Amino acid sequence: MNNLAEKRRGINMQFTEIKKQIEFMMQENYEDFIKALISIELGVDNDEKLASLYNRYMESDDFWLLNEMFYK
Repeated sequence: MNNLAEKRRGINMQFTEIKKQIEFMMQENYEDFIKALISIELGVDNDEKLASLYNRYMESDDFWLLNEMFYK
């Protein structure tokens, strides 16, 4: 097998393992998972601000974690 095919297979395995880990984290503690994503994306570490953003996210159908362009 050539080197490029081996690299692609390795990347796919990494993707699959990362996806499994993310799904596990979501199932174990959804609130903290969402807060962690918000914290990483916005650079927010304040617990009160994260709680507020999480609550807004949960209460609104218009609050997306991914860029809305992904949905078009």
